[in-house]
Amino acid sequence: MFSDPLLNACGTEAKFGRRQRLITPFRLGLALTATCASQPVETLADFHRSFHAFWGPTITYKAF
Repeated sequence: MFSDPLLNACGTEAKFGRRQRLITPFRLGLALTATCASQPVETLADFHRSFHAFWGPTITYKAF
């Protein structure tokens, strides 16, 4: 029911979801865990920088 390929196919078919987000639950969870384990975190920007360093892509939307 909640599989990625099925949801993406339904969204594409309905022309609802044209792009796929680079921030998946797996990537976000792993980056947050690695950040908290490796350095003191004071702001949300620390998580944002760490996500960029860990995965490489540039995330420009504010929903991070």
